[in-house]
Amino acid sequence: MKKSTHLAFIKYQLATKKKAALKALMLIYSRQTETEQEINQTTEHNAIGFSGVDAELLSSFAKQYQKTGYLTAKQMDYLYRKISKYSRQVYSVCNIEELDKLCSESCFSCELFRNEKMQAPCQGNGGDLAQSCNRHTGHIQQLEMAI
Repeated sequence: MKKSTHLAFIKYQLATKKKAALKALMLIYSRQTETEQEINQTTEHNAIGFSGVDAELLSSFAKQYQKTGYLTAKQMDYLYRKISKYSRQVYSVCNIEELDKLCSESCFSCELFRNEKMQAPCQGNGGDLAQSCNRHTGHIQQLEMAI
């Protein structure tokens, strides 16, 4: 399966699913250097971890989540908007075989495909999109297995 399909799947999950977004937040935070984690800033421009503009706020979210296991609804809304730009870093640590399986079996992006006027993978040969989505509700949580 194409890398672009994998990235679309990951972006969709990060922008819409709480567990995926939080797991990615903690993954990206863990990739920050120790110094960057301490000062909530990006000091090394190595394409790993948070970008300079996101480092302060997203690092504070990660620290809060580590400490309390919780982010507010407003923080989650912000996280959904920002975290998908880190999809390539998430992709770099994914189990590609598991990701292939999820992308081919799941209706992960019916909304995305509907918006792009493409046929969703779960539609098969002209199947009903709504009916197909109902068959695959369990696949959304499986992103965690791939990361």
